[in-house]
Amino acid sequence: MDNFVTIITFSHPVELAIPRGRLEADGIECRVLDELTVQVNPFFSNAIGGVKLQVKEGDIQKAVAILIDGGYMKKEDLQSLKSQTSLDNVSSKLPILEKLLRLIAIIAIATVITSTAVYFATRPSVSERLTQQSWCLDYIIYEDETYIPYTEKHLHISMSGYCQENIELKTDGTIMLPGFNSHAVSGVWTLEGKLLQISLVDTFDFVYNGFYTIDFSGKELILQSDQTTLFCFPQKNY
Repeated sequence: MDNFVTIITFSHPVELAIPRGRLEADGIECRVLDELTVQVNPFFSNAIGGVKLQVKEGDIQKAVAILIDGGYMKKEDLQSLKSQTSLDNVSSKLPILEKLLRLIAIIAIATVITSTAVYFATRPSVSERLTQQSWCLDYIIYEDETYIPYTEKHLHISMSGYCQENIELKTDGTIMLPGFNSHAVSGVWTLEGKLLQISLVDTFDFVYNGFYTIDFSGKELILQSDQTTLFCFPQKNY
């Protein structure tokens, strides 16, 4: 009856200080598992089952009564405690297996954290996504009416592909937009927080000027202002 078994778990080490003190004040010997691991990296807590407060098997009944009286446990937790006691008994007989499983769990969550950090560190910015891709303009909705722009000499052919109409956001802050039975129009674009501002458009300014939300839906690009929505798709290679 000298085996230590987990009686209660906590997400963070600071949470077990008071209940542990209550138990030790009543002469119950305690042991804590995984405290240092969670202190080093709190993200590991869920992966390894939290910080474990353990007592000897012979002290379980007394310890449970103290924890219930102090509001740290409920009577409904007793069933899960029995399951945990059985698991701890098996683990104590297979210490190498227990350590291996805990190591695998830590490596798995560390891999996820690292992959997530790399993804966000290498993910292109909104500005880069707008300027590094050539965008074909499919159609425009202006004040709830749908329009297909038509630019004189509108066929846009390049080494990267073909668009009937396109918009081009240049790194120097200028933007080229389709006309309507006219030449292409130019303006200025800037990012204002999460919004794209198009301004100083030389023609059809009432259509194009404004602040646009930016929605990269799948591979498409949807720019929407109060009065205008531009539906774009990537210029494809042929």
